[in-house]
Amino acid sequence: MVRRAGTLMVAVALGLVGCSKATKEGGAAPELASPAGLTNMLTSKLGISESQASMALGALLGEAKGKLSPGDYSKLEGALPGAEHYLSAAEGAGVLPNTKEVAAAAPAADSSVAAVGDSAAAYAPSASQVENATTAAGSAASISGLTSALSKVGIPPEAANQFVPVVTEYVGKVAGPDVANILKSAFPT
Repeated sequence: MVRRAGTLMVAVALGLVGCSKATKEGGAAPELASPAGLTNMLTSKLGISESQASMALGALLGEAKGKLSPGDYSKLEGALPGAEHYLSAAEGAGVLPNTKEVAAAAPAADSSVAAVGDSAAAYAPSASQVENATTAAGSAASISGLTSALSKVGIPPEAANQFVPVVTEYVGKVAGPDVANILKSAFPT
């Protein structure tokens, strides 16, 4: 009887150690994978307020949404608990334009470009040149847009420079390196 009880206790202890180890290796601790865990991480590492962290996260999500494919954005959004709250906080503070403003500012299609004719095609850059230039411009615009947004919420330049790396670290802990790499691709340093 004592032998069975001892075996049972060892089995339970091994199960608990296995669960504890899985939390450390395979996934984030529950308190980290929460809106409070993320904002606490940002406030402690960057010395910013909770409201600044929320608005900055909204700005990051807003910039990333325009930069990433819908599938990649969905993965990133899923890694940031409370994403809708962050977007609303940034929009409400004027850090992000609301969707009505974006729609009103979008340029209408211009048919005069098509009227130039085929003669312009001989001088047009190749598709890969256009793609490379667009990627470089988009990266610069995203970093610039995010830097501007962080400045609007009063985040000092030193903290702003560390913001994306700290969020990337969090995303890596919560959702894994693949999703962290998605964030890195949107905001290369």
